[in-house]
Amino acid sequence: MNTVLSKQLVLAVICLTLMTGCASTSNPWIAYLQGVNAMKQGNYKEAIKSFDQTIDLDKNFVSAFTDRADCEIELSEYRKAVESINRALQIDENCGHAFFLRGSAYEHLGDYRKAEEDLNQAIRLNNKYAKGYSVRGLTFLKRYQYAKAIDDFNSALALDASDKQTLCNLAQAYVATGDYDKAIATANKVIDADEKFFLGYIAAAQAYDAQKKYDQAIYYSTRAVTLAPTSPIPFNQRGLANLHAGKNKEALEDFFKAISADPKFGEAYFNRAQAYDHLGKKALAAEDREESRKLGYKPAPTNKATDDDKAAKGKTTKVAQKSNKKHK
Repeated sequence: MNTVLSKQLVLAVICLTLMTGCASTSNPWIAYLQGVNAMKQGNYKEAIKSFDQTIDLDKNFVSAFTDRADCEIELSEYRKAVESINRALQIDENCGHAFFLRGSAYEHLGDYRKAEEDLNQAIRLNNKYAKGYSVRGLTFLKRYQYAKAIDDFNSALALDASDKQTLCNLAQAYVATGDYDKAIATANKVIDADEKFFLGYIAAAQAYDAQKKYDQAIYYSTRAVTLAPTSPIPFNQRGLANLHAGKNKEALEDFFKAISADPKFGEAYFNRAQAYDHLGKKALAAEDREESRKLGYKPAPTNKATDDDKAAKGKTTKVAQKSNKKHK
């Protein structure tokens, strides 16, 4: 994307042109700004059409490629996003935002090594890139490199203390290292900042569940259910708390609700299998485990900390990990 000033000047010219009824589809900036407007309104498919038109008119319009990739990530079209960014980097090999977007796409695809490489480059090009540290921290978290994850999340928060998703991820990393006081304090920061952000309650529930304080875990996950009744995450988290508390029937009901909210949520099938096992329904448990496998869910192994994490904190705890789709 060009400088903010140049965009403002072009926008003023485009608005004047539109007001006088002389808009022309031969101007790539008109198509591009139409795409930006559609993207801001959440009309990602329409935005992509406008960015495609922009590119047809100007093959070297880097921002059209990066913004198209941004929309493709929103639509979970991660491989397409990678292709769009590859095109952008052929034009401008020093576009830090392009490296960030491709790293984000790779993170969603589960290719954490490639994601880390791209995010390293984004940070090298701009060491004040808060979102670069945040998403790189997420790649460490998902590879159980908790000390590195905590360092990156804290670096991101030093640049943008208001990033609620990063705070939730930091709380999750603290749970994984057994630092429950910090996990709860971090979750409370999220809740204090925005009492309607349900992932803050999920972070608190995970911390209490890991401490075997199941009543508190159920309470916080129920708060999350109230705030996000169409999401599978709160039902799944409450199901885990019920399961660990020995409330197998209640857990089973929660996992059913999680799956009803999202039939492709593989973790809920895996967890429901555990509830079936506790209830002696082995055949149904086997079916759910197979379904979770087909959906690509891989349970986090216990005690999977790296050596630097063990040195930083001598204890690790299994934690259910679920990232939001968007890291921007």
